[in-house]
Amino acid sequence: MIERFIQLIHEYQSRVREAVELFERYKGLKQPQHPLEWQLSGIPQKGYLDPGGKISYFFHGYGCCVCLPSGPVDWDFGREGQIDGFDVWRLSNFVEKGTQNFPEFRDEELIKAMFAEAESKGLFHKSDYVLYYLKQ
Repeated sequence: MIERFIQLIHEYQSRVREAVELFERYKGLKQPQHPLEWQLSGIPQKGYLDPGGKISYFFHGYGCCVCLPSGPVDWDFGREGQIDGFDVWRLSNFVEKGTQNFPEFRDEELIKAMFAEAESKGLFHKSDYVLYYLKQ
């Protein structure tokens, strides 16, 4: 089961990367070096990434939510602009709204249990912020 949980994290991270690539393609924004860099770049707090107006985004706090065709993905940038951080809430939200590939994790209590197990096995570490990162 822990392997499936790690697959969930990888899919979540992949969707975040997809969203970040869309910001680069359509808004000319590279991965930031600071969590608020994009918000301070002058683009609106909410809008659409694509010319057809089908992929919406919304900045919040240190993060962003993008409604990809495959489903929404919501993330916070790390202290140095990292995009691969996660926590229980973000993974639960992703399972609920952003992917159909992990129905076994629809119960947030199971995600919490898997999170604790993976952390106890040293599979990821907590940053000095609220985010966790997989160990390489």
